[in-house]
Amino acid sequence: VIATDTDGKVTRMNPIAEQLTGWSLNDAKGRQLEDVFPVIDELTRESIENPVNKVLATGNIISLSNHTTLIAKDGAEYQIADSAAPIRNDQGEIIGTILVFHDVSEQYRLRQAADESKERLLLHREQTPLGVIEWNTNFEVVDWNLAAERIFGFKKEEVQGRHATECILPEILRDEINIVWRELLQNAGGAHNTNENMTKDGRTILCEWFNTPLIDKNGNVVGVASLVDDITERKQTQLKLQQHQQNLEKILNTMQVGIITIDERGHILNFNNMAEAMFEYTTDEVVGENVSMLMPDPHKQKHDSYLSRYLETGEAHVIGIGRELFAQRKSGDLFPMRLSVVELLNAEGGYRQFMGSCVDLTLQRQQEEQLRRTQKMDVLGKLTGGIAHDYNNMLGVIIGYSELLQEGLTGDPKLSSYATEIQHAGQRGSKLTQKLLAFSRYKVAEAESIELNELLKDEQHMLEKTLTPRIKLIMNLTSDIWMIYLDSSDLEDTLLNIIINAMHAMETAGTLTLATRNEYLVPEEANNLGLPSGDYVILSITDTGTGMDQEIQNRMFDPFFTTKGDQGTGLGLSQVYSFMQRCKGAIHVYSEPGHGSRFSLYFPRFRQKDDFSSTQIPVEVTDYQGDESILVVDDEQALRELTSEIFRTQGYRVLCAENGEAALKVLETERVDLVLTDVIMQGMDGYQLASKIAEKYPQIKIQLASGFNENRHKDLIDDDLHRQALQKPYSTHVLLKRVRELLD
Repeated sequence: VIATDTDGKVTRMNPIAEQLTGWSLNDAKGRQLEDVFPVIDELTRESIENPVNKVLATGNIISLSNHTTLIAKDGAEYQIADSAAPIRNDQGEIIGTILVFHDVSEQYRLRQAADESKERLLLHREQTPLGVIEWNTNFEVVDWNLAAERIFGFKKEEVQGRHATECILPEILRDEINIVWRELLQNAGGAHNTNENMTKDGRTILCEWFNTPLIDKNGNVVGVASLVDDITERKQTQLKLQQHQQNLEKILNTMQVGIITIDERGHILNFNNMAEAMFEYTTDEVVGENVSMLMPDPHKQKHDSYLSRYLETGEAHVIGIGRELFAQRKSGDLFPMRLSVVELLNAEGGYRQFMGSCVDLTLQRQQEEQLRRTQKMDVLGKLTGGIAHDYNNMLGVIIGYSELLQEGLTGDPKLSSYATEIQHAGQRGSKLTQKLLAFSRYKVAEAESIELNELLKDEQHMLEKTLTPRIKLIMNLTSDIWMIYLDSSDLEDTLLNIIINAMHAMETAGTLTLATRNEYLVPEEANNLGLPSGDYVILSITDTGTGMDQEIQNRMFDPFFTTKGDQGTGLGLSQVYSFMQRCKGAIHVYSEPGHGSRFSLYFPRFRQKDDFSSTQIPVEVTDYQGDESILVVDDEQALRELTSEIFRTQGYRVLCAENGEAALKVLETERVDLVLTDVIMQGMDGYQLASKIAEKYPQIKIQLASGFNENRHKDLIDDDLHRQALQKPYSTHVLLKRVRELLD
């Protein structure tokens, strides 16, 4: 408290006034109040007129503003609340003033902090990207911010007092939202939810809501505050990303290569469907495990060092370089694989990541081996076929002239017997030629429909004799076996070749089992055997012998490969392989050293609707003589002369030509009833010649003859002409009979 006289000079001060102003009463007494009580505006820092002057001038009680600051004598500042009033005598005259003030610095500071906090809260509310909405207990809008206007398109004035379903919520959701609202008013839930909302322009958006009940000091819910975020675009992005990830996963899982992702520690992160099938593990079994579990030694030990070296030096011993190696399935089986590894860019998780693509080379290796073996057989086939062709020509001359000698020596039994022996020798040579042709696959098989079980039963006695009593023969034949189509004599030879090998593999006693069954091969099984899918009859031949290691199995079908030293020719299994190729079948061998071997022969099922018979019905011939004109075309002079002699002895008129071009020139000037032509000739072959004759001279009969079945230009003639070709060497009887059948 400070009192002044009518001149505004200090007359009294209490101790609190002395403390706040820094002046003692003795020092302040008689001094102007402005000196002892200087005040300024806290906000502008400008001086405020002394309130005592106003009191003296007006006689009224004066109060200062809330922002009044007192500057003490020592410079200290105090926020004060004050008021000044006049002091009157009994007559009501002003005889002085009294100033009352107190320190409100702490209250001022708290009020200022509250104002600032309120201002910041208001800024946050208006500037936050989230919509801020206040509701009353009737779910009517009380207030919302600029973000809410931006999200929903409504100005605050347009929605205040309106129910949510009248502006931003579809009516169809009213019941569902009422449940959430009741939970909020009961303070029992509804704090977070996501739902569709409507905008002013009619769009549907997806919003995420965070709701908080507003509770007064008595614990009553008086409203709800909501924060709302428009997540439409984010959700669409997430859906696109999710769809992209699903599509990527589908692509990876439909790829025909195994895809494995690992981190720099070698831990498996991903494993696609093909990898599961390839390695026989499920994804759950391998994720988190070291990828070396899929590798055999020595790759298993070297893998981590390869990876470490690449991470340290960038040296790409494996990374970025494709290579072939053996991998290991869950069962422990090894298989050949091509592996390519690349580093993934921008990998997540803090570790560098790598992706490996794995291709199972098992089928490719089998196909390569089959191609290699087929190429070997083709080369050998061409060699033996060429030898057989020339050999047939020589045998034809030998057999033909021996037959002519027999006819001319009917009066001399001794010389006639010599001619007979020559003929028999030629016929034995012919059988040898047929074996060569069968081996080279040029022989025209005398195929027929076969019931495999019946053939095996017929051969059982012979097979038992071949095996000797020390080896027991077991027949496990499935009933209702399908028919197959092949040359039965070739099958008998094949059985003998395999059984003799089995017998040699069983040094003491043993068992050999023949089993048959019908089976449908699905595409995957058929591809592994190099066959089309379909029905097959399987003949398996299983022995209890010494078995074969992998090296022998890789070479056993190679021509001239044998494990019997000088006692073996190395052609037995080669002939088996050749026979199965001719049958359009396949052979699969399973063998382990010390556990015997099993040969499985796959024969295509034969259906009776296929007709392999000739369309012509041969005429029964007993008289071989004739007077027609025959043109003989052959590049082998001895055969031309022999054939001409045979025909002339029967009364035919015979013309000769050494090749196709010469034959066509003869036909331009001579009348010919039948042309007998070799198939294999220099220049124009027999098929090409037959085609030209059929085109220019359709009345002329044509008979083909060949040492083996050359098919280069077979499509130029009809199938009957091809099927009825004579196979060299042929006998005089067969030749004359066939010619008369055609001419008659």
